[in-house]
Amino acid sequence: MNKTLRNLLAAAMMAAGLATAHESTVVPASPARTALYSGDYAAAMKLYRADAEKDPKDAAAKLMYARLKKAVRSQEDFKTEKNSAQKIKIGTSLRQFYYDFNDFERATAVDEELYKLDNSQANAMRLAESYLIINKDKEAGELLDTLADDPEQSQLGLMKTLSAVRGGKGEAAEKLLSEKSFKDFKKLKDLQLYAAIAAKSGELKTASEVMTYILANVPSKMHWQIETLVETSPDFATALQDASFKTAMQTESKVKESGCSGNCASCPGKNSYQSEHCSK
Repeated sequence: MNKTLRNLLAAAMMAAGLATAHESTVVPASPARTALYSGDYAAAMKLYRADAEKDPKDAAAKLMYARLKKAVRSQEDFKTEKNSAQKIKIGTSLRQFYYDFNDFERATAVDEELYKLDNSQANAMRLAESYLIINKDKEAGELLDTLADDPEQSQLGLMKTLSAVRGGKGEAAEKLLSEKSFKDFKKLKDLQLYAAIAAKSGELKTASEVMTYILANVPSKMHWQIETLVETSPDFATALQDASFKTAMQTESKVKESGCSGNCASCPGKNSYQSEHCSK
């Protein structure tokens, strides 16, 4: 799905007052959130600033304004920065911001620039990840083929398997699914890749089990991100028609929600499974 449709889906969810598909996580619609999730960051920044000025006790609006102000400035700095090391630093931060709000087309553009500046394995993996998410399968496959297998890099192996499955090589998925359970993986990205591989391979029972586990073990405020990815991924097209998978996608979080100060360094859960992709 292209950037416009993906962002419109996210914006529609926000405008409808839905952070996820669950009643317990209804979020009031607001112009600021609509602008944010449609990718209009300059407009969102102004709107969050207005919200913060209107209600000085609105810590969430202040935090979001600060993040957007930094992101908008970083967008300009990334275009003009001449120093490679500084450009990489800016780009890495900007990429994380885009990923936090499912803006994968912009994240991919950043990844491409970072890979040109430093064609390390880490940057190659990040670029391949983005290519897979936006369904640039040819580019992802070609890039992954340049990377040597590494048993210490579970994400790399899973991305290679997903790429192979999308290319019609089902035996790669059969081998993975027969040799490893999703419980062998701990990181959220790995679990999402495993679910995609299972769904794409027609192993809907397994895909449902993985999604149930994922949604139960991340904070409910993260559900919209995961659900949007599933809804827009061709890997889950068949699974989304399956009753068991639909039920799995309604799984509620078992994670106790807590307030966020916005200070990640002092967060008591900063090293937990649930915090891996915390977007505040």
